[in-house]
Amino acid sequence: MTERGDRRDHTRALSAGTATLERGPARAAAEFEIRDISVTGARLVGPGRLAEGELVRATLRLETGAVAVIAQVLRTDPQRAQVAIAFRDVPADAADKIAAAIATMTARQRASSAQTILVLHPREDIRAAVERDLLRISRATVACATPLELTWALTQPVRYTAAIVAGDLPAAELRAIVHHLAEAHPAIARILLFGDRLPSLDHATSSLAQSLLRTPWQIRTLAKAVGADLNDSSLALLVK
Repeated sequence: MTERGDRRDHTRALSAGTATLERGPARAAAEFEIRDISVTGARLVGPGRLAEGELVRATLRLETGAVAVIAQVLRTDPQRAQVAIAFRDVPADAADKIAAAIATMTARQRASSAQTILVLHPREDIRAAVERDLLRISRATVACATPLELTWALTQPVRYTAAIVAGDLPAAELRAIVHHLAEAHPAIARILLFGDRLPSLDHATSSLAQSLLRTPWQIRTLAKAVGADLNDSSLALLVK
């Protein structure tokens, strides 16, 4: 048995399968739907009552097969019937099955997405968070760490509908990127993403930015910026 909490891949897949959680010496069981899952934990939906902090035996039924892990209850939300669990003891073969299931489901979700969003941000954690939330609203992502990667991505045969660009890039660099997008790719919506502070922008840059986002963003705000139809019933539940 190995501790898997230090794994760095936090990609999450949606609508992953079902789970049975067993608790206590009597192994009382409760059934849940797996709403989303990563290699470090999962979010479950179901009527089972659990206490935050308790350890449970979780049997996860995924596309790649059933796996058994020891998990800890992190959060419960009785009103939404949701439970967040973190995986604690995960056998190596179970970890491989979880990772394979995530890869399969993520690839399917990306392939079914008709729209792709470009993301340029130097911080890996921000890129991963944006990609996670875009996936929740059925948008595929091409993530770039540098302007050079963005330039290469724009040469690929991909239909980009929006570009989310770090607003705290050096001013001249940011201005050049926004101007290039506006002139060479006018159909791509231009969105600037800022941190806690909103720096002053020169008029040439701000006039070409079509939306501004700040961290931490709300899923509804992100959906609106990238043009997701909030009246779509399949998205309405996700952005509440």
